[in-house]
Amino acid sequence: MENKTKLMKEPLVSIIVPVYNVQSYLQQCITSLKNQDYSNYEVIIVDDGSTDNSRQILKNEVTDLSNFVLILESENHGQAYARNIGLDKAKGDYILFVDSDDYVREDFVKSSVAAIVEDDVDVVVFNIVNVTDKGSRSTKWGTTLDTASTSSVNKIYRKRLWENERFLEDYWYEDLGTIPIVMAKAQHVAYLDEDLYYYHSKNQNSQTHTKDFTRFFDIKPMCDHVYARMDELGILKEKINEVENLYIEHYIVNSILRRFTTVRDRKSRNTIIEFFITDLTKKFPNWRVVMYRHKGTSNKLKYYISMLYIKGYYHLADFIWLGPKRIADFLRRA
Repeated sequence: MENKTKLMKEPLVSIIVPVYNVQSYLQQCITSLKNQDYSNYEVIIVDDGSTDNSRQILKNEVTDLSNFVLILESENHGQAYARNIGLDKAKGDYILFVDSDDYVREDFVKSSVAAIVEDDVDVVVFNIVNVTDKGSRSTKWGTTLDTASTSSVNKIYRKRLWENERFLEDYWYEDLGTIPIVMAKAQHVAYLDEDLYYYHSKNQNSQTHTKDFTRFFDIKPMCDHVYARMDELGILKEKINEVENLYIEHYIVNSILRRFTTVRDRKSRNTIIEFFITDLTKKFPNWRVVMYRHKGTSNKLKYYISMLYIKGYYHLADFIWLGPKRIADFLRRA
């Protein structure tokens, strides 16, 4: 009864939205936030020095809305900087993040708040729907720091978890360096099997689609920050297996099996392999055994393909790993 009473009072929720040069997607994002079926929420929008029409769209859409806070930065400092401004300004009991090239369901706030209040937990994880020109696909997540995704946008958080935590600035993959820490600080995490968040994967300006391989190396300071901060908080020992899986996921799966495959010259590939494998082996000498023991056919395939890449069999690994996708793409174009 107490939790239901709290929900009837509609606790204040802060939604933080960083904006930078997303004029093609911004209208849909703002409309979805304006149309929420929940009344007690604030939207903190930080325009991080946009040079396209994004700023004008924001002025037209939200200037007269009392629950929208618009902050205009004169220069671009990066998404982490913009989110940190939002966190500093947030007044809510709960925090949500939305990227300005995405959009949310009309009960995004209501359903996530209901889950976190009624279950009396610190974080609720929900589904992300990946939207492409070919259709959409929902992705479900776990509730541990290594299975809940390092994305900031598929969760609602109690604000107190963000005390003394901010996104690392001047790096890429800022979610990776922060969200696992916040998840580790949470005493109780719940999963809500609802498609509340819609991700536009076709935005070619996003980090996901940028192929500057030198930025891959930002993954290391992000993971190292998680490791050091959790050690400082005294929670590393109890979470060490999850942290090792986090390193494996981002050093091997995300770096070598995903981003690495966009790099074509052998010298650059050798550099990436040496960088990540040397560091991973130094921190977790038995990572290969741990990765091999991950259950499921897909995980076994990832293990064997990654071993081929690590041993330098690039053409064979590319053929096995990328071949089916290239054939499917060819057939779709034919």
